[in-house]
Amino acid sequence: MRGLAITGFEAGYFYPGWTHPPPANVRTDFRLQLDDRTLASGPMKLARGKCSGRFGCTVYLDFIGRRTAVPGSYGHMGAGKHIVIVDRVIKAKLFD
Repeated sequence: MRGLAITGFEAGYFYPGWTHPPPANVRTDFRLQLDDRTLASGPMKLARGKCSGRFGCTVYLDFIGRRTAVPGSYGHMGAGKHIVIVDRVIKAKLFD
């Protein structure tokens, strides 16, 4: 999978297929889940090292992962219709 991830405190948004940050008024129904092992490995570790923990960052991700097949209430406070789980990051490019 490829797309744009916006991470931060109580936030993990995913824009499938996007390569650049979305305009402020564009929302997504996809929430992103990265576990500690994935965050601490390879490309994501390098990109995340430049992010501020509380405010997060915007990262282009190319990864192996999966998404929910059935729409529901996922992510923080059930705000997403789908959740995308990142199993392994292949490439991560941080946007300033």
